[in-house]
Amino acid sequence: MNNLIALIQRYAASFMVYFFIGALSALVEWGVFFTAYYFGKLHYIGASICGFMLATYINYLLSSHLGFRRRMSSVRNELAMVYLVSLAGLLINISFMIVIVELTGLSIAIGKVGGTGLAFVWNFLARQFCIFDKNPRWTFNSLPKRNPAVSEALKNL
Repeated sequence: MNNLIALIQRYAASFMVYFFIGALSALVEWGVFFTAYYFGKLHYIGASICGFMLATYINYLLSSHLGFRRRMSSVRNELAMVYLVSLAGLLINISFMIVIVELTGLSIAIGKVGGTGLAFVWNFLARQFCIFDKNPRWTFNSLPKRNPAVSEALKNL
């Protein structure tokens, strides 16, 4: 249990930074998805793939410059790995949407948001431990300290 707590403490700040990267990427994906679905009249799987392509590239740019320490010297190889890992995330996202939309009859929006959340966790873990340097770029000690009370509370997490 102590190992799990230490692991969470070590990567929590990086997870928080990636949360903002992922949120921005998700907004791009959802914007493209809903535009392609409602205005382009694409099937929700095709619309998901359109959103995935652009959002993954934006996510890579932000992840490699802000979110993680780079490990690979080849940008081409790193980008290929990000797309490969993100493809697994897309499959998680689409699978969740199929279950929600086709099997339960709930709305596409519920399926999209839930699938995005599952894919987000997968994408963080795969980027942190498989693509980029395992040593986090961000720790609570490296984040800007705005409020001493907040900083102290975060250290005690």
